[in-house]
Amino acid sequence: MAYRPIDFNIIQQEFESRFPNGQLFEGKNFNYIKLVQHGLSYAMTDAEDKLLKKNPFSPWWMFRLKSWINRKRNRDLKFVPQKSEGILFLEGRRKLKLPTGEEISPITHLIRETVLSTEYSWWDTTGAFEKEADFSVKTLSNWFPTTNEIQKEIYFELMGVLSKLKKSRKLSDIEFRYVESAFYVFFKSFRRWHSLLAIAAPKTIVGITHYHNEGCLAASKLLGIKTVELQHGLISKHDLYYVYPAQYRDALSKGMFPNEIWLFGDFWKKILEQGSEAEFMKSVVIGNFTSDSPIQSIGGLKENRILLCTQKNLSEPYIRWIRFMRDSVLPNHPDWKLIVKLHPLESDPMKYMKEEGNHLEVLPIASSLNEELKRAKIQVSIYSTTFYDALGMHVKNYALNETGFSIDYANEMVERGIAEALHEKDDVIAKFEKSSYINGNLTRKDVFADFQPRMMNF
Repeated sequence: MAYRPIDFNIIQQEFESRFPNGQLFEGKNFNYIKLVQHGLSYAMTDAEDKLLKKNPFSPWWMFRLKSWINRKRNRDLKFVPQKSEGILFLEGRRKLKLPTGEEISPITHLIRETVLSTEYSWWDTTGAFEKEADFSVKTLSNWFPTTNEIQKEIYFELMGVLSKLKKSRKLSDIEFRYVESAFYVFFKSFRRWHSLLAIAAPKTIVGITHYHNEGCLAASKLLGIKTVELQHGLISKHDLYYVYPAQYRDALSKGMFPNEIWLFGDFWKKILEQGSEAEFMKSVVIGNFTSDSPIQSIGGLKENRILLCTQKNLSEPYIRWIRFMRDSVLPNHPDWKLIVKLHPLESDPMKYMKEEGNHLEVLPIASSLNEELKRAKIQVSIYSTTFYDALGMHVKNYALNETGFSIDYANEMVERGIAEALHEKDDVIAKFEKSSYINGNLTRKDVFADFQPRMMNF
């Protein structure tokens, strides 16, 4: 599903102009500010797949009846989630292929190795690790847990906040439908996670990203379970769900955030500490948990390779640039090659693979970024954590900041000295040959501290 691309800053400005403090989203248990952000962003980007049928919130008795009928229809579905001994790791979609051919999670693998296997459970949430994990939540697509009083309370709480929103007339009819849909998706997620976590009874959940996982966070909070987010990539002042301005402090005090977020380095902690949510989500630097050995400054055996690192949902500007390189730049530099490294969550790799040619290669999604950075001389993206990964690797970064997409992010990369600006029609190879390797004043240690297991408090 193609969304209409809009910079996050534009969505933020629209949200802040309509809702200056977030008190309108408050219920008894939670403030639902992030769910309203979801809905408004979906409306502004024409995300039709996020729009449910009109009036998804039926009367509670009807919801209970439908739930009972669905449960009877699927009564043969049996599952036994492994009970956690204390720690529950939740796994997403990202995979890394090791030189041995083994595919692992770059997010939780190393942290799990520091914990005794008898002390934790490992659950797959997307199907990517369904065979390897102890339990896969994806197998529960036709599972309808019994309703209970806390579900009923949250159901009516959501309907109450929606009623306040509708009366405020801050949203158009279609925007309200998107927000209503986001609230209903949250509720279905909440009731499933509340039932699952009541069975597993972990003391701590590790790995949950706090946005788009509010159902799990809300269930955890009501069950008294500690939650830890693991940094999964770039954190920017332009993000929708990090670095909130001060006027939302009171709303965020009842927001759905993890107790802690474990970070790669002090650089990211300083960014997060600028946001008013930092008071409710403790930042802990545990170092680079995606690598079990520090990456030293690497030079020497470099090849004439340009590494393009893409982002999800931005195939249009990237493919446009790939075609320009293939047709107009690479023919003038026959000893160079363009290597495309897809985002770990890219949903349609075939779009890129169709562009492959003699001097253009698209890597498998699970390929190693560090191995490619060791070989490349140039890295190109719009904005990406991979720009920071290139620090100390003798790679020159270039940010495409004229594509019309994510301009604020691209300009931030340039302003910080992480990357040099690159216009869409520039010959990046000629530009590189006239420049130096220097990428600002940041060091790798600032961004990626050595992994420090002793900093982890489960």
